[in-house]
This record gives sequence, C-alpha cells and structure tokens, in this order.
Amino acid sequence: MANWRARRDVDLALRLAGLLLGGLAFHLSALLARHLHGHPAGCAGARDLLIATILFLSGSVGAALFFVGRHLLDEVRVSQRWARRT
Repeated sequence: MANWRARRDVDLALRLAGLLLGGLAFHLSALLARHLHGHPAGCAGARDLLIATILFLSGSVGAALFFVGRHLLDEVRVSQRWARRT
C-alpha cells in the first residue's frame, strides 16, 4: 500500500476528528461548569475530576489533529548536535 498519510482524504478525516474532539471538549466544559456552579471551591469529586481529565485530553488531541492533520507524525531532521550517537 502506498503512503497512506499522503492522501488528501486521510488529512481531511484527521482534521474532522480533531474538530469533533474539540466539540466534545466544549460540551464537557459546559457540563462541568453546570455541575460545579454554586458549589464551594474544593468540593469536586471523582466524577468531576474524570470529566476534567477527558476534557483536557480531548481538547489537546483535538487541537493537534485539527491544526496539524496528516503531518502530525512527519519525520523531522535533527541537527547533528542532538542526534543519537551509535
């Protein structure tokens, strides 16, 4: 199979997945804000921490996929100074 990352439809699918993850993060932030509104600070339970963790991960991965797309796993040239010596 040819290089699958060079295809335009793969890039579009990755960027769309990033957009969907960003939407999920947006909805999770609204859910978390509604759930914690009116409660004193420091009363977050395990459910709130789980929602916040999923919010952070989906927002981070979604932004990376949306802005970088298929170039997320591109190889990068490293200077000789930082290259591994074998």
